[in-house]
Formats: sequence, structure tokens, C-alpha cells
Amino acid sequence: MNTENIFSTICTPSEVPSAVLKHFHIRCSDAHQQIEFIEKLSKHVKNENLGYIIGDGNCLLIDKSPKDLFSVITQAFDKKSSASYRSVADFIKHFHDILCKHLSSQLILCLRRAEYLQDIEAYPIIADLFRGFGDSMFKKRVKFITLSTLPWNMMLSNSSSLSPICIFIEYKPYGDKRDCVKAVMKLQEKKLSTYTVATDVDGKTPIKFCKEFAKQCCGSFEQKTTDPHKLLSLISRVATMCADKIDPSDKGYNINVVKQAIQRLDDDIFYFNVSDLLSDRKSKEEKHQESINSVPYYAKFILIASFCCSFNRKSTDLRFFDMVSFTVTVSLNNYSTFLGT
Repeated sequence: MNTENIFSTICTPSEVPSAVLKHFHIRCSDAHQQIEFIEKLSKHVKNENLGYIIGDGNCLLIDKSPKDLFSVITQAFDKKSSASYRSVADFIKHFHDILCKHLSSQLILCLRRAEYLQDIEAYPIIADLFRGFGDSMFKKRVKFITLSTLPWNMMLSNSSSLSPICIFIEYKPYGDKRDCVKAVMKLQEKKLSTYTVATDVDGKTPIKFCKEFAKQCCGSFEQKTTDPHKLLSLISRVATMCADKIDPSDKGYNINVVKQAIQRLDDDIFYFNVSDLLSDRKSKEEKHQESINSVPYYAKFILIASFCCSFNRKSTDLRFFDMVSFTVTVSLNNYSTFLGT
């Protein structure tokens, strides 16, 4: 299902009354795609002049209290709101004020990072959410979208009973492998056109690769990313690794050489192979140490701390690493440079 069809499905009026909210679960490959999805949905609603108000809430803001969910929902539509709510009745009373501000519109509540609802799924508030908090106006005027990297059946322990008519959608903004290959080839052509005289940071011009080469690499990396810009970086790295054995621009290249290069890249870039680091071969150890040293210290801190905290999630607030968005963005941009972008 392409993006336009997804938006049309979401915005189609629901004529059948139900005891639960009309719920869509969108699976995205990462948090950035979740933000992108909501932005595109908002643009679609505006361009088509549809009577919807889009609310953007982040479940990372749900702390230890389940009542934090009330604030997340309210702030999704009213960013200036700072009220706290002691009960469902207090929340519904305030939410009716929001509904009154948009009498002629329906509301679409989008909750990003919805996997964090797992932290409060033992509380009745989760069941109340999917039942529209027992309020007929809420159920009539609000559509509900959860966005996560997890599929719906893995989101909550009782997903099927909470939302029996959930519409589960895989969001793939870059389409299938063929679309990815086309996008990568266009990006490569654009990049090569800028290198008429200039050279890259290593003093070498980019290595050109053929469509067949890109297709093989996209097939290997599709589980990690479908972003054409990231794929171009990875494929260019593979082409550089293979350049002394084959010509990546020649359709008759040796497939096995590329497979070996992809495997080495997978070992060396996506995670550092511990067994190789402990190897007696000095050259290999120096190579890995050089790669590790090239990562900025603040990127190392975030990567290592996040990894350690993932083993003790119950007592560690991982939101710290996600909410400091500027630091994370800077660090990941530097880390992308390390990856070869």
C-alpha cells in the first residue's frame, strides 16, 4: 500500500459505530520515519482540504505514572497545555474544551514511540484509551494512530482484545527494492555530476557502480534500511572495498566478491566483531582500533550508555538519550560521517 492509499484509508469517514476507537497501527523502520509520516499526513490533510486536526504525541513523555498519558494526549493538540489530571473525568472535561475549539473538524490522535505504552499496560488506563475513555464524543470525533517499530501483535500482551478491529499497516516510504534501486541510481548520478573537478575527503573520486551492483547490495541491506541516501553510502563503501578485484560499473562483475565485501562491512561497521578485536593478528586489531578511535567521544558515550541501559530498562530512564535530540542528532551525524556518508 503506497502512502497516498494509506492516507486515504485513514481519512475515510467511519459510518459503523463501535465500542472502541477506530485504530490504525503504523509500523515504521525508525523514529524519524514516524515523524515523517505524521508530517506527510498533516500535509495531505491540508492539501486535500479535509476536516481533520492532526495531534502529534510522544509516548516517551510517559514517565512512571500512567496519568502522564492524559498530558501526552492533551499536548498532542494543545502544545501550551501544562495541566495535570487526577482522573479520567478531569481529562475528559478538559478534552471537551479542545473539541469545542474545532467543532467542524474530526481529530486524529497520533502517538509516536507507542512501544512505551508497554510501561503502563498493566493499568486500566490503556483499556480506557482504546474504548475512548467511555466518552461518546471522544469515540465519535477521534481516530487513533499508534506508530512504532514493532508490529501490532507484539506491541502489548493483549493487543487483539484491546483493539480487535485494528488496521495494521507497514509504512515503506521508499517502496520495494526496485524503487530503492532507482532512487539510489538517481542519487549516484547526481553525486557524480558534482565531482567533475573536486574529490572526496580521501582525495579519491567516487567509484561508479552499475544498476545490477546496486540491486545486489540493496537486497542485502534492505533489512537494515530502505533510505536511498543511507543505501548510497553503504553501496559506495562496498564498491570501494571491491574496486581492486572487480569493476563495480561492469554488469559482468563477480557476485561472490561483492558478497564477501558486504559481509565484511556488516561485521566491521554495524557492530564491532569482538572475536576479531581479540585476534593475535596485529594488523586487524590496529584496523579496528583506528575505526573505534575515529568515532567522536560524545557519540561513543551515547552509543555505549544506550547499549548498557538496554539491559536494565526497568530501572533506567532511556528517555534521556532520546529526548536530548540535538546532542543525539549531532552525534549520529558524526557517526554517519564515520560510516562513509
